Amino acid sequence: MTLAEALKIHLRAHVGLSALVNQRVHQGKLPAKCALPAVAFKRISHVPAAHTMVKDPSLTRQRWQISSWAKTPDDAEAVDDQVRAALRDHMGLIGGEGGVTIQRAFLESTSGPEEDEDTGYQGVKSDYDIGVD
Repeated sequence: MTLAEALKIHLRAHVGLSALVNQRVHQGKLPAKCALPAVAFKRISHVPAAHTMVKDPSLTRQRWQISSWAKTPDDAEAVDDQVRAALRDHMGLIGGEGGVTIQRAFLESTSGPEEDEDTGYQGVKSDYDIGVD
């Protein structure tokens, strides 16, 4: 299982987040005319093990941007709060059996809420540094 697949399963399984977005967690961009609120995520960088400055050569670091979308700024922030609850400082297996073991999901930065010019949706974008075995 890839980290992207495991993240999708993990986020969809989080009770607080699924109460807001149901199963609307998407890799890449939101689908056209997607119901809101919803979450989209993508990997924005990957640091090979040789450059992570850790003793374990199998550990890599990946930065993932997780965007929380809604009709209002307050709703987008509420979704982002639940993404944080699902991921911040999380360690261990995600995605269930056959999933991916992460060393730590560290929240690096958050921006927004801000309006998307094309859709009018309100979005909050949070970047996570995730260490992966």
